Amino acid sequence: MANNKGSTELNLLSKQLTDRDMEIVVYYALQNNPTLLTLSLFDNNIGDEGAQHIADLIRYHKTLKEIRLNSNHIGDKGIQYLAGALKNNQTLTTLSIQFNQIEDNGAKYLAKALQLNKTLKSIPLMRNKIGGKGAQYLIQALQHNQTIKSLELENNQIDVDGILLVADALRNNTTLTYLSLFQNQIEDQGAKHLAGALRDNATLLTLNLSDTNIGDEGAQHIADLIRHNKTLKEIRLNSNHVGDKGIQYLADALKNNQTLTTLSIQFNEIEDNGARYLAKALQLNKTLKSIPLMRNKIGGKGAQYLIQASQHNQTIKSLELENNQIDADSTLLITDALRHNTTLTYLSLFQNQIEDQGAKHLAGALRDNATLLTLNLSYTNIGDEGAQHIADLIRHNKTLKEIRLNSNHIGDKGIQYLADALKNNQTMTTLSIEHNAIGDNGAKYVADVLRGSTTLKHLYLKYNKIGEAGSQHLNASQLNNKHLTLHF
Repeated sequence: MANNKGSTELNLLSKQLTDRDMEIVVYYALQNNPTLLTLSLFDNNIGDEGAQHIADLIRYHKTLKEIRLNSNHIGDKGIQYLAGALKNNQTLTTLSIQFNQIEDNGAKYLAKALQLNKTLKSIPLMRNKIGGKGAQYLIQALQHNQTIKSLELENNQIDVDGILLVADALRNNTTLTYLSLFQNQIEDQGAKHLAGALRDNATLLTLNLSDTNIGDEGAQHIADLIRHNKTLKEIRLNSNHVGDKGIQYLADALKNNQTLTTLSIQFNEIEDNGARYLAKALQLNKTLKSIPLMRNKIGGKGAQYLIQASQHNQTIKSLELENNQIDADSTLLITDALRHNTTLTYLSLFQNQIEDQGAKHLAGALRDNATLLTLNLSYTNIGDEGAQHIADLIRHNKTLKEIRLNSNHIGDKGIQYLADALKNNQTMTTLSIEHNAIGDNGAKYVADVLRGSTTLKHLYLKYNKIGEAGSQHLNASQLNNKHLTLHF
């Protein structure tokens, strides 16, 4: 700590510090570092007694703006000490106390402090034991606080009964703009209570209900919220067992919604029929900008519905279909839709087994495409032969700027195809082919070919089989080409 004298940040991350050590840390900060702005005590063994010393620091230090106490052992008694110090503090803007042992009584102490404190802007509380009653205290307190706009209560033992208390508090709240209940088991009935409470709310902008086990029935209640709420801009429903029936409810609500810009439904159970419902909604909705769909069960037919719908939608520019169920044969359906698409700028098929034949179909469909800027085909098992087809795409397409081909079993032969295609390409700025099987010969070839390239700015080659000889060639090429950065 002596070396940090006069600095603005003191980082004591993972030092196995105990309660007794906190007395020394606080003394040092008060006596020797009056200009300290940030104190990080993340991942130590600080308990309630240590929190009492830190409370003294909050009470008497005049410049401190941020304290990080994540992953310690602070419980209700410790938060009582901290809350007492916060009541009159006029400098601290962030107190991070995630991953501790705070329960509903601790939340009550904190709530009382927040009604008086006028400077704190952020107090992340995820992964404690706050429960519904504690959450109720906090939301009610924030009604009288004009600086804290977000409440992060991820994984805090809030269940269906507890969400009733949360909902009651939310009915009267006019300050919160962000609420996260991620990884609390609120289930479908909890979704119903929240939807009712937020139906006429005019301040909340983002609601995170990911991993809350709401299912299709819960999605129906959230659809009702989408239908009536006039201010929400983002809802996250990732990892919720939502299937085709649930997405049908949500899609119907989206048709006439005019405020929501993001609906995240990743890691669910949506299949082709669900994608069809969503596609119909996207042809009518005029405000949604992002709808991440990765890790569902959408096949080629569902992807086709979505791409065709995006042709009639001017706000959604990206389609994220990572790890769905699109194989080489179903890629044909996608290519038919892509040939006529003039709206998408980003397409990701990451972790779909499209293989070399799928790469061939895509390359043909996108050959004359004039809008797509980024294509992600990482982890799609295309191999050297697939790389040859992508090289043909690079050779003819005039708008693509970035292609990602990571984890594709591409070796020296594949990189030769790609390098040859890049020789005369005048639009591609980034090619990523990390985690492949490129060796020294491939590295030498690409180094020689791209020595004079002026368009490509970044080539990512990390985690291949490039040895010392290949690295020397790449380094020499890098010295001769100031336009290109090689990452290897």
